[in-house]
Amino acid sequence: MRNRLALAALLLLLPLVQDPQRTAPGAPTAPAMQDPAPQDPPLLGPPVPALPPADARPLPPVPDLPLSAVDRRDLIQRFLPPTPVEGFWELRRMVVRGHDVEPVRGYAWFGQRHMTLDIVQGSPTGGEPLVQAGVRRYRLDGELLSTTALIGHDNHAGDELRFDAPGLVEQRRAVVAGPALRIERDEQTWLEFFRIE
Repeated sequence: MRNRLALAALLLLLPLVQDPQRTAPGAPTAPAMQDPAPQDPPLLGPPVPALPPADARPLPPVPDLPLSAVDRRDLIQRFLPPTPVEGFWELRRMVVRGHDVEPVRGYAWFGQRHMTLDIVQGSPTGGEPLVQAGVRRYRLDGELLSTTALIGHDNHAGDELRFDAPGLVEQRRAVVAGPALRIERDEQTWLEFFRIE
């Protein structure tokens, strides 16, 4: 009889024993266990330059160079129409006072406003060849070619070089016929070129 009473009392007290995984109704719940959130790596500041050696000489100061205007006179070329003589030309014939000069070689280049001319011809006396070279600014009005010397020289008067005076203005007649260009000093003295580029 005493054992039965003890068993009954034990069954009555059993629901009051709390399971560690259960809580009584209305009791506050403990926060669930969670894995710790990953943390961002600490932000690093700008790199600190290494200090020079104690015995290093200081660097010289950097001078402030003055700003200079950029010369863009070439921009006008974008708005100018091409001239009929623009291009690279090879000399094919040279006539002086009605007579062909041989042997002779030469080239001429015309941009929109400037030109170069280089001619080498055999000496009529068999001596040193005659040379003529120069850079000129030019303007073409119809067939009238006006040139202004920037730099140039020739030795047509003898062995000594003769230099063109800067600003020397000369006029010639320029006739373009297909791939050919003739530059005339007069009816008996002229140069004939063929376009190669």
